[in-house]
Amino acid sequence: MRRASVALALATLTAGLGVFSRPAPAASHTVGGLSPSFGQWTYAHHVITANNAGLSTNLVNQFVYQHNPDPNATLLRVRIRVHALPAHGPYTIGLVDHSAANGNGQYKWSLDLTNRGLELINDGFQVVSRIPYRIPLHRWVSMELLVSDNVLNGKVWTGSRPPKGWMVSGRFFRGLARTQPDAGLYAAHADVSFSQFQILPLGTLFTAQPATPAGVFAQGSAVVDRIAIHHPGAGAASLRLVAQAVDANGHGSVQSRPVKVAPHGSTSFDVRFPFSRLGWYGVQYNLVNSATGQVVESLPQIGAAIVPPPLTPPSRRIAMNISVVSWYYPPSVRSQDIALEFRTLQEQGMGTLRLEFNSNLLPNWVIYDPMMLQAYHYHMHVLGILDSWPTGKNPFVAANHLSFASAVTAYEKAVRAIVNRYRPGGTFDRLHHLSNTVGITQWEIWNEPSIPSRWGGTMTQYGQLVKATAKAVRAVEPHAFLLEYAHHDKTVYQASGDVFSGLAIHYYPGVVPPENSHFPITNAVNHNLTFLHQEHLPPILWMTEVGWNTRLVNPIQQAEYDVRAALESLSAGSGPVYLFIQNFLNSGMGDQHLNFTPKPAYSAVLTVARMVRGYNPSQTLVHGPFRGEIWTGGSDLRLIVWMMGSATVTKSEPNVTGLQATNWMGNLLHSSTLSLSGRPLYLTVANTAANRSRLTAWFQGL
Repeated sequence: MRRASVALALATLTAGLGVFSRPAPAASHTVGGLSPSFGQWTYAHHVITANNAGLSTNLVNQFVYQHNPDPNATLLRVRIRVHALPAHGPYTIGLVDHSAANGNGQYKWSLDLTNRGLELINDGFQVVSRIPYRIPLHRWVSMELLVSDNVLNGKVWTGSRPPKGWMVSGRFFRGLARTQPDAGLYAAHADVSFSQFQILPLGTLFTAQPATPAGVFAQGSAVVDRIAIHHPGAGAASLRLVAQAVDANGHGSVQSRPVKVAPHGSTSFDVRFPFSRLGWYGVQYNLVNSATGQVVESLPQIGAAIVPPPLTPPSRRIAMNISVVSWYYPPSVRSQDIALEFRTLQEQGMGTLRLEFNSNLLPNWVIYDPMMLQAYHYHMHVLGILDSWPTGKNPFVAANHLSFASAVTAYEKAVRAIVNRYRPGGTFDRLHHLSNTVGITQWEIWNEPSIPSRWGGTMTQYGQLVKATAKAVRAVEPHAFLLEYAHHDKTVYQASGDVFSGLAIHYYPGVVPPENSHFPITNAVNHNLTFLHQEHLPPILWMTEVGWNTRLVNPIQQAEYDVRAALESLSAGSGPVYLFIQNFLNSGMGDQHLNFTPKPAYSAVLTVARMVRGYNPSQTLVHGPFRGEIWTGGSDLRLIVWMMGSATVTKSEPNVTGLQATNWMGNLLHSSTLSLSGRPLYLTVANTAANRSRLTAWFQGL
């Protein structure tokens, strides 16, 4: 993790805060060159105070930049009084922390009072927690919001003292250092006045920064975190740092060391971990008061992955979606993000990625050129998505006064420009003096037109768009491979004709595993392959999105499901499987956090990519809750086996000469027993009829 800071609990902070001692500038009506929308701002002793000078409004939107020596930590306090609320409809009153813009417009963390209660909201749409709460009219309501780089805590109360025993809290990863965040008060759909809010510096600050920017370490290298502790208060601090580490199988260890910090002082040191086996590890840091045993500060779990040397050549069948949201960031941050994005993909063994080209963002090629340069550097194939209307106006929205025909004409022009730039030997290759073998030859036409908010027209119109797009693409790149999004409505194919090379499908079952009884992933693949056979079309089907959200399932489940979904989709007959996603808008999707530190799925996907590269699915085995797949490649045979469900069953290893067993993190197993669960094991042996028979018999006897 590049940067993390966590502060004392709010209950402790309300009793009193130490402040930094550098000289304070004189009070003024502006802070950092910003003027409040109402009232005045003052700045003294590193405390920013905003006062609305007695004004009342139904839409207050005051934001101030924090002026702390450490820019990551904010404490915001405010007293508000609600005069009236609407009889019907939602209302929102609260505190907000905004940081750099993302694909939704802004990162938004807010503590809100609504007619549904007290809510903590992430990104402006995800309710993290909710507590029933009634707003008393014409009384002062106090709110406190503590925002650090990856933790937000808040309280709301009436009366002179905050309540004991509850608070709303949330954890998030803001990623690499962005532009300085700002914080403030807002209200909507309610008549509110506020007396003031303050932004105060925190007391002790505790940070951790891995030796490698994304927490991915080569096998055999030292796994090191750099710890920094800042203590601006009076009196020496006698502390103990406790580091708890756990691997993906739940095995843990604890390190502890004393820490002394002088008054108004700082200290830093390295913490080394004895991680040697491949796989994912989570590390939790706690800073403890040595005298009382109280946890003073705590960091959220930091992920680390120990990886083998990169695959050469990389995986082409298990691939990854990547996001372009970092184009909203400043160029220096964006460059750093893209470098980490592709480096971690390469370390994971990825050789193919799926990237969306939004025509409404063009001709700003600086959005995509840096990503394509990295793809060239790491020899990665790109599946491009041709998406969005060039004008940004949807022709299916009447207020836009745009006909479908004119929108398609503009879209065709944008498509030709995109394909001409990024095809092999195209404009991009010539500008950067690259080999004409570099470039995109595979394109997917529109992203999820089955969702009204992404399309809005009829399926016949989507088919017409496919036909027009195919003509535009092949006018520039005659041999382009084109994917049409799969539909159950045959009018799509009647309108498009056979201009497409194959179908693309997406699979999101929510919280259930890929083998769920309602609609397993194998059925999703088989259903569409059957349609292609019936229509005498090439039986080519790619799974271009599949994934699970760690806001809905735990990270270990996500890792298990991602791996099994990839295996089962390929065994059912699909082409490449593109996992969704590397990371995405802090939504919980992806096998990495926004700062590219790994989740358990990162290492699990790395292992399966290595295990099936060069192998082909040969046979599927099902026996009760057990599932197995035999993959063959050259002289080797691999049985991949797991158990559906949460139970663990230990069975004697099959008695096959020369058998090697590897766990889901990529480590060889030397035990005479195998523990079967939802985490696939990989059994490798010489590819002979006798070995296949013995392994099949062992599986059927589980």
